[in-house]
Amino acid sequence: YVGFSPHDEQVPGAIQELFLHWAKTNALKPPPDRGTRNFSSFSYDTNTFLGSYAAYYGVFHKHFGYSDFERELVERMFVQNLLSVEPKDLLPIGEDMCNPYSLTATAQGLNRGRMNSNTCGSILWSQMQGQLVLGLRLGNTELFNKGIETVKWNLRFIDKDGIFIPYAAAKGGHAIDYMDTVPQYLGVLTEIFATVNYDFLSHKIPSGITIKEVLDGLADVYGNHKILLKYNRTNSGKY
Repeated sequence: YVGFSPHDEQVPGAIQELFLHWAKTNALKPPPDRGTRNFSSFSYDTNTFLGSYAAYYGVFHKHFGYSDFERELVERMFVQNLLSVEPKDLLPIGEDMCNPYSLTATAQGLNRGRMNSNTCGSILWSQMQGQLVLGLRLGNTELFNKGIETVKWNLRFIDKDGIFIPYAAAKGGHAIDYMDTVPQYLGVLTEIFATVNYDFLSHKIPSGITIKEVLDGLADVYGNHKILLKYNRTNSGKY
């Protein structure tokens, strides 16, 4: 965000105008028709913007020079849309959701192009940040709890070695590039939960390890990227 720091009086006017435009047109409302052409990419863009910029608004809330009416308009847009999104809404017709009960099935489905990683990947990392940060900022318990649900959902796709399956299995030769965002997301979540006195690093995920152990596992991946091949060998994209 060029030209803005937390020490400035206001965020750039262009950003304030953009958020108002989105609120007035509801441009970030997730597309309702999952059968339309390019649904997957359009859904990715709108939902990622929604989560990321909701978090931005939550962090820099006091630096927006909105009237009470404008602020209510923008906040209602973010809150209503963030509450409405479910993983199933991110799935194009004809494809399957990631399987939260089987890492193996998810890896195989993503490798074969049968499953869609929008239902367990980057969109939801962005969404949870917006839900948690804005929920905290506004004192909106429903939105904050929605963020916790989204966190729990994505953590189901990390194996006992700390590997995030959707990035390992679905991204071919880009797997290692995508994987480096996971510790960033987990770091943000650690700071968010620390504000409510919860030690996220000690949180145990469904595969049986803690978030701290996930981070240790990711360090091992960067020491030996071939660890990812167990999920990547049959991917149609080159590793």
